[in-house]
Amino acid sequence: MKQELAFADLRPFVRDELGGCLTVSLFNEEGMAFARYYYGDVFAPHFPSDIDDYALAYFGLARYHSNEFKDEAYLFIPFYDDYYQDMASTIERHFEHWQNQDYDEHTVEPSPLAKALMAYLDCPCLYFPSFKDDDPIASAYGYERRLGVREGYIPVLVAVDEKLLDALISNSGAAKAGADRYEFDIESIRRYREKVLSMTPGDGKALFSGLAAESGPLEPEAGNMVDGDENGLGFAIDGQGRPPYWNDDTQMTYPVILAMIPVRNPWEIFAYIPFGGFGGCASEASVMAVAKYWYDCHGAVASVVSHDKLEFDVPVPVSDDDALVLAGEQLGFCSSLLQDGWTEVTLADALRKLRKWRFRWHE
Repeated sequence: MKQELAFADLRPFVRDELGGCLTVSLFNEEGMAFARYYYGDVFAPHFPSDIDDYALAYFGLARYHSNEFKDEAYLFIPFYDDYYQDMASTIERHFEHWQNQDYDEHTVEPSPLAKALMAYLDCPCLYFPSFKDDDPIASAYGYERRLGVREGYIPVLVAVDEKLLDALISNSGAAKAGADRYEFDIESIRRYREKVLSMTPGDGKALFSGLAAESGPLEPEAGNMVDGDENGLGFAIDGQGRPPYWNDDTQMTYPVILAMIPVRNPWEIFAYIPFGGFGGCASEASVMAVAKYWYDCHGAVASVVSHDKLEFDVPVPVSDDDALVLAGEQLGFCSSLLQDGWTEVTLADALRKLRKWRFRWHE
């Protein structure tokens, strides 16, 4: 009997016998705990937000954000069986992640470094402690991507990373002589942003042409993996691997900040996060130019930043025609790809399959 119930459709029973409501008495202890997590905690995976995400996928970007639904598109989804099954799968996925979840209690409260990074970013932020499973982080980022289109901001995940804060302060000229380690001149940062945002970004395509002319033929270092093995891909580019906020030593995430950057254009986030200018990485101005060029060409949007890693999301993998050109650009942008054993051909083959581009500059 129990086995049969596992596959039963209980919707008629809930509708007709329970009046469409599930009460506390119907849940066991585990069920109540998950319900509180998924239906009540807005900083965790959140049922109303998942319904809204489904509405976006169902109606499409333009219609979802039009005036037709008055910000309530989820109310207009026809209740057909695919909708039910898709949402059931979503809930089941979050439940499985929740069952395996754990966190580092020492990171529940933001550290002085995390507070300093949020002060530097100077915009609305959500802080996440170190998790065993990154479902809360990935879910929150996805929700904010949807909301940001309407509200006029672009979300970015920023690792709580001391070297990153040092680089941001240095690149924006906000260091204060004799100050404590996390002190900086916020007015200098704001002036820097205003100046950067008032300027036209450089020509990303021309930048790549210059890099190719300087470097000559691209050759990988001998002995490294190029076959898609985890050791070969590392953080450079791997659609199935872990994002840059992952700590492989602890097998947990680093504490991370979800920053809602108040800009309309994706490349403008680098006015708030002046990434670049270290080691083999291009200058912060060049990174912004590249980000604009890749957005114009491929819809790429920077999603995760740490001091030496950068991740872009793209709506679809690049076409066969574009893959080889893009591979050459990425090898010029991040020479560490060569050190990891990539060639234009092997990287182009990977880019035809991936919706995330991940770069790591070796220190």
